[in-house]
Amino acid sequence: MADLLKAIWNLDDEEREKVIRYIRSLSPSQRRKNKITFSWAGGLSEFRDEFTSLELENKASEWRHQ
Repeated sequence: MADLLKAIWNLDDEEREKVIRYIRSLSPSQRRKNKITFSWAGGLSEFRDEFTSLELENKASEWRHQ
């Protein structure tokens, strides 16, 4: 542990601050609890009459690979 502290203190101020922020981000109490939202649900409903779900899935796959 002493070696780790020594290594941190040997960093320049900016790098030391990055390490401290990173360590704090690992703490469960510091993590944000983002809830999953489904705000995208129904976003393609306007295309329901034009395309099947399989066609939309294939199109989305094409878009991802472009």
